[in-house]
Amino acid sequence: RSIATVSRRIEDTEKGFQRHLKVPRLRQIARYIDDQHGVIPNNIILDFYDTAVKFDEKKKTLSIPNKTCAWIIDGQHRLYGFEFADTQYPLLVIGFIGLTQEQKVNTFVTINTQQKRLPSSLCLDLLNIIGSEEDLNTRCRDIVAKLNDDDDSPWYDQVNMTGEGRGYISLVNFVRKVRPLVSGTGVLKDYTFTEQYLVLANYWTGIKAVFADQWGKSLLTKTLGFGALMNILPTAFTKTMAMHNGEFTVSAVVSTFKLIKDIEFNGDFLGSGTGTKAELAAGKLITDELEEAIRGTAGGKGTGILKLR
Repeated sequence: RSIATVSRRIEDTEKGFQRHLKVPRLRQIARYIDDQHGVIPNNIILDFYDTAVKFDEKKKTLSIPNKTCAWIIDGQHRLYGFEFADTQYPLLVIGFIGLTQEQKVNTFVTINTQQKRLPSSLCLDLLNIIGSEEDLNTRCRDIVAKLNDDDDSPWYDQVNMTGEGRGYISLVNFVRKVRPLVSGTGVLKDYTFTEQYLVLANYWTGIKAVFADQWGKSLLTKTLGFGALMNILPTAFTKTMAMHNGEFTVSAVVSTFKLIKDIEFNGDFLGSGTGTKAELAAGKLITDELEEAIRGTAGGKGTGILKLR
């Protein structure tokens, strides 16, 4: 760190090519190093520009002056993350000597554009190996994995678990919608893993039964319809429990959604947008239909005991 510097674009618009250092990322790397005993196995890539830097072919030695003499081409956040870490250890470095400006920039661009990023779904899928039981992502991933793996699940073999396979909904998208249900003030936060799984399994089994002719053939099992239905799960959960004396069995869910069985999961009803706003808007349309159908329907009061089977 005493001999290397960074050529940043914002400071030199003609020759600079690096990004700004992001302090939150530096602190994140420091926590990884200190708290998780993390290692940095990737090479820091430098270009030595000072003529005093010499490599002796015979002796196989590299002479480096004790002054700033190298540009950081790749790895600035990994390198400077140690400024915030208590732990210190040597890093692996690949050093070029005397690259041209074009070679430096080309190396930087190639490293940062040509690497194939690991699919987010595969990262989540691997949490069953590296994650802990307390890890929220691990729990969410395990719930979704069980929905995908269980023969009697409505989502059996229909979740794209790695981001490169087949399936109606990707693992990362499924986890994105499960997380708020089981964390914070989520409606399923205080339930066990098995109960959380059964709520989701019963919910989607009921929906699949009511809208069987649209399953896999409409927006119902695409991101917009899926996201909208996951958004309304808390409403459907509490209202179904109230109408069926604490039950959230498949038959109770079927009974609830039969009230709106004529909904068509298409662009005419849900809209044709994408993203969170579109999912929220579509969810509100379904919720309005459901609440209007329930209004005036006599229902029992929940017992406070969740019945799932």
